[in-house]
Amino acid sequence: MVKSGNSYRILDGKCVFLDDIKVIPLYAHAPEQVFLSIENRCIYNCPFCTSQSGISFDDKQLISFAESLIEQKKCNSIAITSGVYPNNRIVLNRMVKIIEYFDKNYPDIPIGVEPLVDNRDDIIALKNAGADEIKINVQFATKDIFNRLCSYVDYDSIHRLLEFAVQIFGEGKVTSNIIYGLGERDEEILQKIDELASLGVVPTLRKIRINDANKGEIENALGYKIPNTSFRRILNLAIHHKRILKKHNLSTKSFKTMCHPCGCCDIVPFIDL
Repeated sequence: MVKSGNSYRILDGKCVFLDDIKVIPLYAHAPEQVFLSIENRCIYNCPFCTSQSGISFDDKQLISFAESLIEQKKCNSIAITSGVYPNNRIVLNRMVKIIEYFDKNYPDIPIGVEPLVDNRDDIIALKNAGADEIKINVQFATKDIFNRLCSYVDYDSIHRLLEFAVQIFGEGKVTSNIIYGLGERDEEILQKIDELASLGVVPTLRKIRINDANKGEIENALGYKIPNTSFRRILNLAIHHKRILKKHNLSTKSFKTMCHPCGCCDIVPFIDL
């Protein structure tokens, strides 16, 4: 990447690969969003997750941090996630209170929430508190990989909760992570995208993030080495992701919070291609 006037360009050898690149300021994890993690500890210890830092903030600190960015006009939306500690009921109650605060004091700021839910009442409570969008993660394209790497909820129940969440939040306001690169076939990924999209869910397709902290644990849980994922596979899946969303009259652009409008981690249909 080289400087070019007031912006940058990326070169592929001597040829310009991307031009007019601008650096977007990140004040709170995502462009024009404040992304709050209520609890960075978790009782489930899923092998693929590396988000546990042990650092904890109380609700007043989290609200104050987000409020200062809103008042400075450095963010246009709020996204809220959390690990599960000491139990999920306490975490969900904290989520509801924080959402209620921002919905009351900043009603024009969209709020997205990424909870662990295990019943319909939790979804209703988050919507009634003022959440505009929700992410409920299936995590993986196959039940086999899910059962090897997750233990916190029944895989099939997640799909039922996603279907209900669409009834409460509306089509194009519910999303779900599908993490790939763990030995599943492309056909299984595309089938899962299509299954969720048929419910009105706009999936977030994400290649697994591998590092020294999780590689060994993932491979031990899977029972095999993590395969390499080529850039061609990543791009091809994103192209088919977009095709499937179009078939179901869905778009990532219906979201104002969380991962789709951020676009920093994934190739996002309708934004990147």
